[in-house]
Amino acid sequence: MLQEGYKLKENYVSNNICEQSVSGASDNSKHLDETYSITNANDFSENTLLSDSSNISTTNQKLSTEVPPKSKSKTKLPPQLKDSVPLIVYHQNIRSLRGKVNELLSQLYPTFLHILCLSEHHMKHVELQRTHFDNYKLGGSYCRMMYEMGSVCIHVQESLNYVRLDLEKYCQDKNFEVCAIKIHLDMKSVCIIAIYRAPSGKFDLFLSKLDVVLRNLYTATLDYIVCGDINIDYLIDSDGKG
Repeated sequence: MLQEGYKLKENYVSNNICEQSVSGASDNSKHLDETYSITNANDFSENTLLSDSSNISTTNQKLSTEVPPKSKSKTKLPPQLKDSVPLIVYHQNIRSLRGKVNELLSQLYPTFLHILCLSEHHMKHVELQRTHFDNYKLGGSYCRMMYEMGSVCIHVQESLNYVRLDLEKYCQDKNFEVCAIKIHLDMKSVCIIAIYRAPSGKFDLFLSKLDVVLRNLYTATLDYIVCGDINIDYLIDSDGKG
């Protein structure tokens, strides 16, 4: 999909941080099959249907809607994005964001990254919007409509200039869950896409929808970063690829 543009060099360091730096070449490859987890999943199944009631989830934990107090300790924010400053993007398969915000941010301390992409946040829209991240805004998200678990979101460092891209019409629970934003740099714009496909998701449908999304988002002046968890084992030769 990428034409002329800069090369995105991926250097993975601790906590799965991906530093995107600028050079004078193009790179069409994106490693989509890497998945990480910082804690165990909840004890309910991905196949659990959402209830018609107003309950946010079927978990026995009592969910708090209170906004946690901001930390008094000073955090080192990433430098303002300019041509000489790399855009730092972080992806984590969080396997439920509930109660893990402080744990996640403490892993990133003392340097907070530009973009946080999270797959399997397991939340509905209202709950996700009430989840507070110090120094970050919710840039884009998808929350499952029919089933529990899954879903994706992107949090953006609050000083950055970005546009949310509406891709919800392409989403389908388990098969293709996606959200995206566009970041405006001094001399360039970058589209950041976070995706998730469940192990039971249909692989052919996933590829078809991904192709449609990339074609619709493509412009010659826009560069792309695609990250997420698509549950594909390339060491196994099967139609499902799950």
